[in-house]
Amino acid sequence: MVEYVEFAKSRCSLTSVSATSLTCTLDHEPTCGIFLPELVSKYGLVNNSNSLVAETIQCTVTNVDPKQQLNLLGGDNLTISGTQFPWNLETSTVEIEFNDAQKTKCIP
Repeated sequence: MVEYVEFAKSRCSLTSVSATSLTCTLDHEPTCGIFLPELVSKYGLVNNSNSLVAETIQCTVTNVDPKQQLNLLGGDNLTISGTQFPWNLETSTVEIEFNDAQKTKCIP
Protein backbone atom coordinates (compact mmCIF):
# COMPACT_ATOMS: atom_id res chain seq x y z
CA MET A 1 0.00 0.00 0.00
CA VAL A 2 1.40 3.39 -1.06
CA GLU A 3 1.46 6.01 1.70
CA TYR A 4 2.80 8.86 -0.43
CA VAL A 5 5.11 9.84 -3.28
CA GLU A 6 7.46 12.81 -3.14
CA PHE A 7 9.56 14.43 -5.86
CA ALA A 8 11.63 17.64 -5.83
CA LYS A 9 10.47 18.54 -2.30
CA SER A 10 6.79 18.27 -3.23
CA ARG A 11 4.23 15.63 -2.36
CA CYS A 12 2.56 14.03 -5.33
CA SER A 13 -1.22 13.36 -5.24
CA LEU A 14 -1.92 9.87 -6.58
CA THR A 15 -4.34 9.72 -9.51
CA SER A 16 -3.97 6.02 -10.35
CA VAL A 17 -2.17 3.01 -8.89
CA SER A 18 -1.80 -0.48 -10.34
CA ALA A 19 0.45 -3.45 -9.58
CA THR A 20 3.12 -2.15 -11.99
CA SER A 21 2.73 1.64 -12.18
CA LEU A 22 1.37 4.76 -10.59
CA THR A 23 0.48 8.24 -11.78
CA CYS A 24 0.47 11.34 -9.64
CA THR A 25 0.39 15.14 -9.86
CA LEU A 26 2.78 17.33 -7.86
CA ASP A 27 1.03 19.40 -5.19
CA HIS A 28 3.53 22.27 -5.65
CA GLU A 29 6.00 23.38 -8.29
CA PRO A 30 9.16 21.23 -8.12
CA THR A 31 12.14 22.79 -6.31
CA CYS A 32 15.40 23.12 -8.23
CA GLY A 33 18.07 20.52 -7.56
CA ILE A 34 18.81 16.91 -8.48
CA PHE A 35 16.12 14.46 -7.42
CA LEU A 36 14.89 10.89 -7.59
CA PRO A 37 11.26 10.13 -6.73
CA GLU A 38 10.59 8.78 -3.25
CA LEU A 39 7.87 6.18 -2.84
CA VAL A 40 6.87 5.44 0.74
CA SER A 41 4.70 2.48 1.64
CA LYS A 42 3.22 1.67 5.03
CA TYR A 43 6.46 -0.32 5.60
CA GLY A 44 8.79 2.59 4.78
CA LEU A 45 10.80 3.93 1.83
CA VAL A 46 10.77 1.70 -1.27
CA ASN A 47 14.15 1.42 -3.01
CA ASN A 48 14.37 2.84 -6.53
CA SER A 49 15.67 0.75 -9.40
CA ASN A 50 19.44 1.06 -9.89
CA SER A 51 18.76 2.06 -13.51
CA LEU A 52 16.65 5.08 -12.51
CA VAL A 53 18.42 8.35 -13.42
CA ALA A 54 18.02 11.43 -11.23
CA GLU A 55 16.17 14.38 -12.74
CA THR A 56 17.76 17.85 -12.66
CA ILE A 57 15.38 20.75 -12.06
CA GLN A 58 16.94 24.13 -12.94
CA CYS A 59 16.24 27.44 -11.17
CA THR A 60 15.77 30.46 -13.37
CA VAL A 61 16.28 34.04 -12.17
CA THR A 62 14.17 36.51 -14.12
CA ASN A 63 14.75 39.66 -12.05
CA VAL A 64 16.68 41.07 -9.10
CA ASP A 65 15.69 44.37 -7.51
CA PRO A 66 17.51 46.62 -6.73
CA LYS A 67 20.28 46.08 -9.27
CA GLN A 68 22.52 49.07 -8.51
CA GLN A 69 24.19 50.89 -5.61
CA LEU A 70 24.27 47.89 -3.29
CA ASN A 71 26.03 48.15 0.04
CA LEU A 72 29.11 45.83 -0.07
CA LEU A 73 28.88 45.46 3.71
CA GLY A 74 25.39 44.01 3.40
CA GLY A 75 22.05 45.17 4.69
CA ASP A 76 20.33 45.53 1.32
CA ASN A 77 17.08 43.68 0.83
CA LEU A 78 17.07 42.03 -2.58
CA THR A 79 13.93 40.70 -4.23
CA ILE A 80 14.82 37.80 -6.52
CA SER A 81 12.14 36.61 -8.94
CA GLY A 82 12.19 33.47 -11.03
CA THR A 83 11.05 29.88 -11.32
CA GLN A 84 11.57 26.62 -9.44
CA PHE A 85 12.71 28.33 -6.22
CA PRO A 86 11.84 26.53 -2.97
CA TRP A 87 8.23 27.11 -1.95
CA ASN A 88 8.91 25.95 1.63
CA LEU A 89 11.97 27.63 3.15
CA GLU A 90 11.69 25.51 6.33
CA THR A 91 12.81 22.43 4.37
CA SER A 92 15.25 24.19 2.00
CA THR A 93 18.60 25.91 2.19
CA VAL A 94 19.06 28.88 -0.14
CA GLU A 95 22.60 30.01 -1.00
CA ILE A 96 23.42 32.90 -3.31
CA GLU A 97 26.91 33.78 -4.51
CA PHE A 98 27.77 36.64 -6.78
CA ASN A 99 30.24 36.19 -9.63
CA ASP A 100 32.88 38.52 -8.20
CA ALA A 101 35.24 38.28 -5.25
CA GLN A 102 32.76 39.94 -2.87
CA LYS A 103 30.48 37.53 -1.01
CA THR A 104 27.72 38.10 1.50
CA LYS A 105 25.50 35.68 3.40
CA CYS A 106 21.93 35.42 2.14
CA ILE A 107 19.27 35.04 4.83
CA PRO A 108 15.79 34.32 3.39
